[in-house]
Amino acid sequence: MSQVQLLLGALWIFSFAASLGASFFKLKSANRTSYALAFAAFVFAGLRPDSFPDYYEYIQIISSAQSGNFSDPMYWAVHGEPGFKILIYILSSISDSYQFIFFSISMLTYVFIVMLTRELSLKFAVVWFFYLSFFFITRDLGQIRLSLASILIAYAMTRDSFTKAIIFGGVSSLLFQYLSVFVVFFIFIFKAFKFNNKTAVLIIFTTIILSYYVNFDIISNVFNSKLIENYEGTSYVSLDDAGNMLPMLRNAIVFIIIFWYLKDFSAIKTFNVYIWASFFSFVSYIIFMDIPILSQRMAAYFGSIIPFAFANVMTLAKSKLTKHIAIYGTALSVFILTLINSSYLN
Repeated sequence: MSQVQLLLGALWIFSFAASLGASFFKLKSANRTSYALAFAAFVFAGLRPDSFPDYYEYIQIISSAQSGNFSDPMYWAVHGEPGFKILIYILSSISDSYQFIFFSISMLTYVFIVMLTRELSLKFAVVWFFYLSFFFITRDLGQIRLSLASILIAYAMTRDSFTKAIIFGGVSSLLFQYLSVFVVFFIFIFKAFKFNNKTAVLIIFTTIILSYYVNFDIISNVFNSKLIENYEGTSYVSLDDAGNMLPMLRNAIVFIIIFWYLKDFSAIKTFNVYIWASFFSFVSYIIFMDIPILSQRMAAYFGSIIPFAFANVMTLAKSKLTKHIAIYGTALSVFILTLINSSYLN
């Protein structure tokens, strides 16, 4: 294993210990320790080496955005959301260092996770542990813009007001990921309708049928050709069966766990949102099976609530050992598989 993988493994162990300390022993020091561990992790993400998969993509976006040539139509036409370009331009006025911009974006993700955890009255040690297990490697070390977009979508999904949900969803779309705007429509469904087993089964069968007719050519008709060119020859366009099935299986297991432990509390709006969102994080891989960029992105947006949902689950029925084994075991399995299969960490 590489030094990066060993460091991440050690980080996971310390974060796991802090999570146990906060959950079982109510140690205040566990949360303080987790703040420090998470901060160090996000600093590392911000100071990423050039071997990480998103490095050169963002170097190109940053280089283009730093010019601030707002009157040039090509400035807005090249790859990158308009809000993201403006954000880069503002950050560049402080420092034009690429590492400073990476660091700033990474710190924004950290701050939003801390803020949302506090708003939901959850223990940061527990939220951080699950975030590290499920998302940190693939998002913060692999697609830093997706990471920030996803946490903003988590903010949107947990707002009491649909207007606030629209605002957060809009910010996520304009600043970081265009596709995240589609989640706003589903947030209305999550808040308006209680999760129903029969409806869920009907949705699954419908998406299976639709998956035979939905393919990558749809993107060509919806988005401009420049966007398509950016992803040609990448895993966003074509994945092998394992590349499709493993994430689908992972998200199916996560949904089952969240549904099983929260189904009796679905009258609580936030918990109902957790169930719906985890369900669609699984369903996204079915309907967009042949469009990896959509299946991965949509599943990431819906799945952004997973660390917060699991943190809530851990506060319920504390005496049930099977719950802790199922959830911690799933987190460990996902983390190990991600750690091993992320070639850029070698």
